Amino acid sequence: MNAGGKSVKLNQKSNYSTPSEKKALILAPFQFKLPQHLASLSMYLSSAGYDVTTLVDDQVTINHFSGDYLKQYGVIYISTHGGHSFLSLRKGLLSLYFFLIFRIHQ
Repeated sequence: MNAGGKSVKLNQKSNYSTPSEKKALILAPFQFKLPQHLASLSMYLSSAGYDVTTLVDDQVTINHFSGDYLKQYGVIYISTHGGHSFLSLRKGLLSLYFFLIFRIHQ
């Protein structure tokens, strides 16, 4: 029922789909500084049918951030710190700006 007390028929079809690859990766290279509840996250992903790999602190290397490594996972969670920056590349009148925004922990 909705807030007005009327019955609402739910659409059984959804446009939402889950990743076909049922592997999840949790990367937390600064877990020692920015503790997260990774066990809870891992539990939720496992209960949803994912085979979860969790890497923390010194277990995480730059190789874990490469596309070749990441492409095997359907879900990727990265907990880190940082900010954003802009990189300008100029060719004649054309300027391209690339930026990366990282999740900032407070």
